[in-house]
Parts: sequence; structure tokens; C-alpha cells
Amino acid sequence: MPKSSPQPAWNILPPQTVPVRQRKAHVRACSDFAADLLSRFPGWARDLDEACAPEIAPLAKAIKEHGLEPGLRRFRNREMLHIVWRDLCGLAPLGETFSNLTRLAETCLQASIEEHHRRLEEKHGTPRGEDGSPQRLFVIGLGKFGGGELNLSSDIDVIFCYPGAGECDGRRSLANVTFFTRLARAVISSLSEITEDGFCFRVDTRLRPFGDSGPLVSSLAALEQYYQREGRDWERYALIKARPVAGDLDSGRRFIEEIRPFVYRRYIDYSSVEALQEMHANVRDDARRTDRLDDIKRGPGGIREIEFLAQCFQILRGGRETGLQTPSLFDALDEIQSLGLLDADAVEQARNDYAFLRLLENRIQALRDQQTHRLPTGPDRERLARAMFESDVEALEASLARTRQRVGERFQSIFPAGPESEPGHRWTELWRTLRADRQDIEPPDPLQDNQPLGIFLRRLGRVALSQRANQRLDRFMPELLDRIDRRSLDENSLNRIFDLVLAVSRRSAYLVLLVQHPRALDRMIDLFDRSEWISSKVIRFPALLDELIDPALGRHVPG
Repeated sequence: MPKSSPQPAWNILPPQTVPVRQRKAHVRACSDFAADLLSRFPGWARDLDEACAPEIAPLAKAIKEHGLEPGLRRFRNREMLHIVWRDLCGLAPLGETFSNLTRLAETCLQASIEEHHRRLEEKHGTPRGEDGSPQRLFVIGLGKFGGGELNLSSDIDVIFCYPGAGECDGRRSLANVTFFTRLARAVISSLSEITEDGFCFRVDTRLRPFGDSGPLVSSLAALEQYYQREGRDWERYALIKARPVAGDLDSGRRFIEEIRPFVYRRYIDYSSVEALQEMHANVRDDARRTDRLDDIKRGPGGIREIEFLAQCFQILRGGRETGLQTPSLFDALDEIQSLGLLDADAVEQARNDYAFLRLLENRIQALRDQQTHRLPTGPDRERLARAMFESDVEALEASLARTRQRVGERFQSIFPAGPESEPGHRWTELWRTLRADRQDIEPPDPLQDNQPLGIFLRRLGRVALSQRANQRLDRFMPELLDRIDRRSLDENSLNRIFDLVLAVSRRSAYLVLLVQHPRALDRMIDLFDRSEWISSKVIRFPALLDELIDPALGRHVPG
């Protein structure tokens, strides 16, 4: 379980424990799913009060007696009854519920992989690498599965992977990619298909490289190449939660190490500020939709906003503060507190609010084993109030409203203000005019004598920039021109400044840095004006901007 301070919200019991004689009636009243299982399998009611994690031996026995798919579902349902019982009766802290649900998913996934690997191996032989070594599938968990924080009716987000190219050594040989693709499809089917016994786990593979349009399985080499060349900001955010969960765990750990530099940058990553601001705006706007008001995950003041808060710090600071490199939200909050990025009271309140919302989420889903995050209506809301140990619906709604208000205020404070107001319309229009005709430049006043700018524009015209880099440059240059116009800079200083812009134009994260922090831009211009030596070093090593301009920049989530 995650390391934490004494008695954090997820490691203490709910506010009440249901008396022994009332437990069965209480569970039946709060969960149709559990009530149905208790009626169908009365023998499962034994030992439900006892704390124990899901184990592989009972699953192996169920598969032997009933077959793979029925055995998986019977095992899953029996373990789910145990978890729901302890949760609703106030016997299990939230951390235990998360841990057991995650362990249940890992156990079922591993058993399915082993069985289908065995079946395929009997037909096609053992998949081997080009060096002759045997290979096995490995699975990377993402989202709450990767974080070890599954809810009661959660999808499991995964990426299916294998070590490398090669082929099977049997008579009916297959290429490794074909073998592991068939294996992954069989595993998904065994876990996800709905039968008379229900389902085991819904498997979501959309976070893999290229999403639904990409291959179902990828080799380590293909994954490394993808994230180096194609990896996007949202994928960095998603991979914070990456963790090996089944199969060849050694290869899984190797994958995690290989993508670590992609996820966590050594220097303060100001391109991520822009991306996170966009994500922040998207989360905020999505939460404001009228159909989200009763959604405790995506709605205003919901679960997603607390998770976003922690992951902002992880993306921006994780490259230097390795304690933030964790898939666990709980561990991340502890590290945020120990580093002083948020004060202890704010972190403790975030923990408590998160615990309340996740307990509520579990009880919503326990009603009918459905993946929903929406507050039910009518009698079901009364049942939910009982499950949350609230006196009535009004008390539940008041507790939830207070929690969501605190979470929403904290979420809005992540980026309380944008950059300073844009420079005047004149400078924006001037830059557009200059870029539109940079082969025959006649800069209008007051830059008609600014030869360094003309040279810069001609050199810029020979640089191939991405669409995003062009957009960032177009936001940055009016800011720079506005400041240059206010100073008396000689040609050498201007040339040095423009040399830096050219040096970082393809690595446009540094342009974001300077736009986000106008004082940093002023400081850079001042240094380049005063010191040719400093200028040459920064042009050669732009990462020095982080330290040279202001070592304190990025100590907190930027505003």
C-alpha cells in the first residue's frame, strides 16, 4: 500500500461500522448486486467479515471446475461480494478496497494470459526473439488500474506489449507480433464478454499508441520509437499512471524506465504549462456541461479535478523531484506535501475530499455493479445516503456540496491567471505582416532601420517549424518586439537575442517559458544586452534558461 502520513483518509475506517446482526440487511438494502449474489449463492456469505486479498489458488480451482470464462466470472463475483460487503459495512478502509480491487484485476488478467498463452503455444510453439530467447506478453496498466486505485466497477486501461521481433519455434510457426496479437484478443474476450455469469473486467486499450487505429500489441522498440517521435502531451499525462500489471513484469519494468525521460523532463517543462492549461480549460468546460452536474467524477468539484491537481505537479516537477515519479495519487500527494509544493493543510484537505468522493463513487457503483459516476435519483438516492452513513438525502447533498465547493476552488487556483495582457494590436499586426512577406522585407516604422530583424526573418524562413512551433512563435514575437522597442539595444545585442530565438524555435517549449513569465523575458533581454559570454552559452545550451533567468521559476505550479 502507498506510503503515507499517520492515519490518512484512505487508511482509516468509514465513520461508522454496521453492527454484526444488521450487516446482511444493510448490504441488501444498499446493493442490488450483492443482494442478488447472496440469494443465488448463500454459501458465499461465510467469512465475509474477514479481511483477505484475492489469491490465485481459488481462481485456479474455479477455472478447473467450471472452465476459463465461467471460472473467471465466478471468482470475480465472489471476490466482489466480499469487497462490497466489507466496504458497505464499514469494515474496510478505502485503501484496502482499492488494493483488493486492483489485486483482483491483476489476478484475473494474469490467469487469462497464462491459459491463452498455453493454448497458442501448443499450436505454434514458443515465441522467441531474434537471439533465440523465449518471449512473453507483458501488460502495462494505466489510469486507476496503473495507480492501484480501481473503483468497484471500473474498466481496466491497458497497453499490450511484447519484447521484440522473432517467431515461434513450432511447426505451425507464427511471427511474434501475430502470436501476441491473437493472445491479446483472446484475453480481452475472456475478460470482457458478457455471458450468463456476467463479465469479469471491461478492458480498454484505447490509450495504446495511435489509439484504436494502431496495432493491438507493440514491441518495446516500436513503443520507444513512437513516444520519441509521436508522443503527445496528453500521453505524457496518461503515462504518469503506467505500471506493469501482468505477464513478463521484468520487460514491463524495462518499458517504464525507457519512457521515463519522455514523461518526466529533467528541466522545468514549460511546454507542459501550455498543454496543462489547455487540459485545465477542457476539464473546467466539460464540468460545466449541464449533464455533468450530478457526475461526481467529471462534474464541477469532482474526482478528476483532484487528480489533475496532483498530476500537474508530477508533470512539471517530476523530472527533478524523483519522488513525484509514481503512479499512485496517494504517494504523489505525500511527496507534494514533503516538498512544500502545497502546505500540509491543503494536502490533508485534498486527501479527505478525495476519500469522500471515492467512497461515494464506490457506493454508487455498488448499487448495481454499473460503471456510473452519477448521483442516482429517487429511492436510490435515499439508499445511497444510508450507505454513506448520512441521516438523510439532504445531509448527503449538503456534505457533497461542501466537498465539491472546496475541490472546485482548489482546482481553479491551479492556473489563477494567464499571462500578462498581450502587447498592442500594432505589434501583432506588424509581426504578421513581416512573416507574410519575409522574402522582400521592408519593415514599417519603427523598425525600418532594424537590420538584425530582417536578417533574422530571412534565416527563419529557412527553418522548418511544426504547426505548434509556429503558433508559439507567433505569440512570442509580438511580446519580444514590444520590449525591444522600449530599449536602446545595439545591433550586436539584437543579433544575440534573435540567435537565441532561432536556436529554440524548434524546441518551442522555451518560447512558452518566456511568454508565461514576462519577467523572465525582461531578464533574458537584459543579460543578452550586457554579456556576450552569457549569451553564447545560453544560445548553445538553451536549457540554461531555467537556471539562468530565475532558479525559482517553476517551484510552484505556474500561474
